[in-house]
Amino acid sequence: MSKRKPQKKIHNHGGLTLRQQMSQDLQLLGRAKRTHGGYLREICKLACYYHTAPD
Repeated sequence: MSKRKPQKKIHNHGGLTLRQQMSQDLQLLGRAKRTHGGYLREICKLACYYHTAPD
């Protein structure tokens, strides 16, 4: 039996909504506010298309 190392968490969002998490990640990556809006808008469109929440 091999021992697995526990996976490291990349982000700790502490109870934020998916939209807040994505916005925070984009900010940490240094993306512009206009990029934030575009990405979040497209996620919203996908959620509407599939009739489901993105998370």
